[in-house]
Amino acid sequence: MIPNCSLRSSTPHPPLACLQAQGETFGLPVVPIPGTRSAARVAENAASTALVLTGDQRSRLARAADLAHGTRNLDFAGPDWISAGRE
Repeated sequence: MIPNCSLRSSTPHPPLACLQAQGETFGLPVVPIPGTRSAARVAENAASTALVLTGDQRSRLARAADLAHGTRNLDFAGPDWISAGRE
């Protein structure tokens, strides 16, 4: 378990751990590959494998994902969507 990590964390741990848990649920190998520009972020993302979600946490995250489910506007290229220069 990652110390001081909660589902309210702003780190990538909960979403990446949720993807791992979904793979386990369906018996599928899952390897999330988030994009990053720094080695520190790679280490932070890799640390998510140590986060173990409870059944209740998995259910809550699944319900939250259902709220965000839908199509995406891939034609929109707003300047605020690019993180270049902010990291």
